[in-house]
Amino acid sequence: MNKPQLPHGGLEYSLELIDPRGRLICRERALNLVPIEGLNHMLNVALKGVTPITTWYIGLFEGNATPAPTITAATLPGLLTECTTYTPGTRVEFVDGNVANGNTDNAASLAEFTSTADKQIYGAFLSGASTKGATSSVILSAVRFPSPKPFSTGSILRVLASPSIAST
Repeated sequence: MNKPQLPHGGLEYSLELIDPRGRLICRERALNLVPIEGLNHMLNVALKGVTPITTWYIGLFEGNATPAPTITAATLPGLLTECTTYTPGTRVEFVDGNVANGNTDNAASLAEFTSTADKQIYGAFLSGASTKGATSSVILSAVRFPSPKPFSTGSILRVLASPSIAST
């Protein structure tokens, strides 16, 4: 997958969907929303000495909804209908590489989800909690994909997440 670059910072997701027979169904990119909760967390860590979240997790949502700036960890599972029918048994750890030029990504360790039920996936998010359906911690990012993804049993969805910060 190509490494995304955002002009003013944020988080961009690149995804590829593989059907159960191993065929590539689609590959696309989507820009995220950094909700107020995520913005506040970044400022609190950088300027107020709040303890940082050192491990982040990527999750999926199956609700036909668009994330709003007011989305929080407490409201996300219900408002966006978090998808929980995939392996592994938790949200997938975001394993990022080195930070360089205001950017990092998980290109060396893509988040991989294998469907255990037929679903439509509308988007993804980055959370500080590993448990599927968790309502605690912080949502750093949420994105609605350009179109719903048919996530049939045995399909694999691979997600590249690339946070960046840039000065304008």
